[in-house]
Amino acid sequence: MPRRRSSAYQAAETTLKYANWAGNRLFNWASTDHSGLGRVFDAMPHQGLIEGLVNLIVQIIVSLISILFGAILVFVMVAYGVPFLLTGGF
Repeated sequence: MPRRRSSAYQAAETTLKYANWAGNRLFNWASTDHSGLGRVFDAMPHQGLIEGLVNLIVQIIVSLISILFGAILVFVMVAYGVPFLLTGGF
């Protein structure tokens, strides 16, 4: 005599099947290169060690200058802006 499954079990089984399908489709979509950046990287000329290190050092220097500029900007806004607002200088 075959065992009959409940409708809740069949619903759960169907839901799991479609959730698995949706998860696979979502992963495939998320891992696809939609921007074409892979082709850009493939078309770029290869760099040697020295060129790569120079680019890395330039990026680090630009990042440090940006961080310094941002910190100075925040300091100026707090040091001059907060007293200006508190004293009602506007």
